[in-house]
Amino acid sequence: MSFIIHGLKKTVTVAFFLVAVLDQGRLSAQGSAGRYQNELQPVIEKFIQQQEIPGLAIAVIENDNVVYAHGFGLQNLIRKDEPITTRSLFHMASITKPFVATSIMQLVEQNKIDLDSPVVAYLPYFRLADARYKIITVRQMVTHTSGMPDVDDYEWNKPQYNDGALERYVRSLSNFRLVFPPGAQFRYSNMAFEVLGDVIAKVSGESFDDYVQHYILAPVGMKDSTLLYRQANPKLVEAGT
Repeated sequence: MSFIIHGLKKTVTVAFFLVAVLDQGRLSAQGSAGRYQNELQPVIEKFIQQQEIPGLAIAVIENDNVVYAHGFGLQNLIRKDEPITTRSLFHMASITKPFVATSIMQLVEQNKIDLDSPVVAYLPYFRLADARYKIITVRQMVTHTSGMPDVDDYEWNKPQYNDGALERYVRSLSNFRLVFPPGAQFRYSNMAFEVLGDVIAKVSGESFDDYVQHYILAPVGMKDSTLLYRQANPKLVEAGT
């Protein structure tokens, strides 16, 4: 696999997101655009100055159309000649989790995944040092009720770029124990979403990042966005990423 979700750690890659997914030329409702420029933009500019924020990009969507999009600040604080634009790319972190959940639900709609089936039905090699791992369902992982712990070390400095990274990560979990019985309560777990990434890969027959590229990013026209850092246009990457 190849993506990071604030801790899709071993995953290898940093995910990038295009804040404004449509070209400025496709803006509709020019009246709204002018209103946001006149009323919202000054507020954001003041906020950035007060909070000393290096830069950000924003898009406002009304009725499925981007009516306002703007970049603020600098893309590179060293060179200071590269402003943030509506095409600038940022590290997604946990915003990638909706991509995981969307992928899972797409496969559910295709009858390739049953939310209430145990994860071991799709990943026979998934196991923990707790016999209850056998009853953890896909639904419980998606809803953070699996009982799995969170990730302690994301190994940001040890990226893995090949397609076997996710499976290796799943196989490395055999010494972990559940923190509560599956389904008993809610607890945020990046670890569980790592496992879900591998479920998507195995069920779909392609790597997680390829699946997202083919069935989420490409269909909505996010041409600059990618889950793979090495595939991102370096000219668009925000320097703090």
